[in-house]
Amino acid sequence: MVVGGNASTLGFVNSLKGEKISAHLVPVAATPLGVELGTSRKQVSIASSSLFEWIDRTFPAGDERAFVASMRDVELLARVEWEAPLPEVLDERSVINIEDLPDEIVAALAHPPVEVVQCATCRRLCVRDEFVWNERQLCAWDFHAQ
Repeated sequence: MVVGGNASTLGFVNSLKGEKISAHLVPVAATPLGVELGTSRKQVSIASSSLFEWIDRTFPAGDERAFVASMRDVELLARVEWEAPLPEVLDERSVINIEDLPDEIVAALAHPPVEVVQCATCRRLCVRDEFVWNERQLCAWDFHAQ
């Protein structure tokens, strides 16, 4: 279940069971051609009693690119102690709340993840080797040419 996301991160859980919940964070790169999900994942451990606060802090409403899952659905799944196997590949079949996601994230789930790195100029995330200039990884946005 995807619990939230923003311009650079997608967060999901595969279990809402127990005192500690593991959230998995996937890097997101917004490219001129669309959004790409990264191959790497970070895992963070969250006390189940503070899951909603963590979601609120990580994907704040003030961030125009942030989105969160339906808190009602998260609460319901937590009550029944929902659990699913951790997907090897995050795709549209492994997300139970696909309707909560923005269209660009759903489109990114439709194709394989890519290796994501930081742009050497602006520090935004970009796809490795998509645009290299003077041996530096760049995100290929037009303003780098100026």
